[in-house]
Amino acid sequence: MPSRATQTSRPVAGTRSKDHQHKFVNAWKPNGRSLPDTSDEKTMTFDLASNILRTGAYFRKRAGRRSTITRYFFVGDPHSSQGFLRYFQTHKAASTTTPRGTFDLLDLVRATWDGEQRCVTLTQSTKSDVSERGLVDIPESFFQALLFAVHEAEFRRQHPEIASAR
Repeated sequence: MPSRATQTSRPVAGTRSKDHQHKFVNAWKPNGRSLPDTSDEKTMTFDLASNILRTGAYFRKRAGRRSTITRYFFVGDPHSSQGFLRYFQTHKAASTTTPRGTFDLLDLVRATWDGEQRCVTLTQSTKSDVSERGLVDIPESFFQALLFAVHEAEFRRQHPEIASAR
């Protein structure tokens, strides 16, 4: 199994330069309340977050202007800025069909996060209507993984020279 430093843009703690650490810490500060420090790799590693996102979870999506709330199966791809978070009717559909919809990395970067309620309020750039959508009742482990993966992915987007050097 390759070392963690080759799997993520973060070198193993202690080998990371101060400049790299400064850039990572400042890459993204989530907008919201009751949130963990996403730059603290002791809380959750990018590898663990990626595994949780790839496994997926059921939670609900509140539609834009309509107040419809529908339960979907969500899967994350932390290595893709477009289609970062995809949703499907069921977990079986996730491996065989086109997603019902997607949220891009920038949708999640610009979102408002609520760690207490485990919900995210955001717009969906792939939709023509710009009304806010909500992701609600997100399982705790998936919520945490999504936060940490968004931080890492946003760091990689801002600093491709560092991410590609790994």
